[in-house]
Amino acid sequence: MMLDLCMHLFEIINNSIHADAKNIYINYIEQQNLIHFTVKDDGKGIEKEKLTNVTSPFMTQRKTRTVGMGLAFMKQLVDMTGGKMHIESVIHEGTTVYVELPRYHIDVCERGDFGELMMLCIQANPEIEYCLNLQIDSLKFTFDTTWLKAEIQPLSIDEATILIWIKEYINTNINTKENKNEKFRRITENS
Repeated sequence: MMLDLCMHLFEIINNSIHADAKNIYINYIEQQNLIHFTVKDDGKGIEKEKLTNVTSPFMTQRKTRTVGMGLAFMKQLVDMTGGKMHIESVIHEGTTVYVELPRYHIDVCERGDFGELMMLCIQANPEIEYCLNLQIDSLKFTFDTTWLKAEIQPLSIDEATILIWIKEYINTNINTKENKNEKFRRITENS
């Protein structure tokens, strides 16, 4: 089992990377009683006949090992919590993984560290374009490597100082906006 939802996302993103994706889109939404997230890529896709078994731990496209646990662990969490999971894929166009979880279920793990998630993905594969869209209640935040790469030229996005900045930038924006929302909630509740 994974320790947090970002670890689950990391495993799904790794599937996209191994599918030779050039662009990976991560949408994560927490609203009311639900958590929704999607990971969409433009990789090589999954054949229709393999799509039904893709959440099996013994189904993997990798040549380095015969077991793939990322989607299997995600499916296990979905089943334990009464959530939903759906995977769509088109050969040579890409794959989208949709997940819905009950936000306050006891077995749903913590959200995790989105800054670290993006830092690790970019460090390992700086040539891929990543777009992260977060919505947590009224907080909305977007991070896009296409924008950042244009802003930091001639520096490389996988330089240590840039990677550390990415982690801090994402987490600071999430925490600052969440704290403002929490303060607003407390003020309006006490009025």
